Amino acid sequence: MVPGSGVRSEEEQVQKSMDKAFIVGKLNEMLALEQGVIEVERMIARKSQRGELSGALEQAARDDDRHAIVIQRAILNMGGQVQPPPMESRAWIEALIRAANVERDELDRLGLSRMLKFRAVASGEVMDTIRRALGNPGMMEPLLLPLHEDREHAATLARLESDYAANEAVL
Repeated sequence: MVPGSGVRSEEEQVQKSMDKAFIVGKLNEMLALEQGVIEVERMIARKSQRGELSGALEQAARDDDRHAIVIQRAILNMGGQVQPPPMESRAWIEALIRAANVERDELDRLGLSRMLKFRAVASGEVMDTIRRALGNPGMMEPLLLPLHEDREHAATLARLESDYAANEAVL
C-alpha cells in the first residue's frame, strides 16, 4: 500500500459498510422476532383463563412493544432501513406463530411462546456480543434493556409453564 493512496481507507469503509449491513440485518431479524413474540403473547393472554398467565403475558407484550421501538431506533440510528429479514430468517418465526395460533392446548401454546422468547433472548445475546466487540458504541447501548427484560420474561414464562404443567399433572 502506498502512503496517502487512500487504499486502506477505502477498504476500511467497505469493511465498516459490510459490518453495518450485517448488524442492521441482525437487528431487522430481531425486530421481526420481537413482533412475532408480541403477537403470540397477546393471543395467549387473550385466550387464557389463568389470571397470572394473562397478566404476565400482557406485561411482557407491553415491554416487547417498547423493545420493538428500541430496535427500530437502533436500525435507523445506524443509517439502516427497517425491513423484513430474508425469508429463511422469517419462515421459522412465522411457522411458530401459526402453530401457536392454531394450537388448542394452552400448555402447548405456552411452550411455543417460550421457544420464541428464548430465541429473542439468544438474538439479544448475539447483539450484546457484537456491541461489546465494537467497543460499546452508544447507538447500541439501548439494546441492553430488551435483553435484560427478555431474560426476565423467559424466566417468568418458564416458571408459569412449570406451575401449569404441575397443576395439570395433579388433575
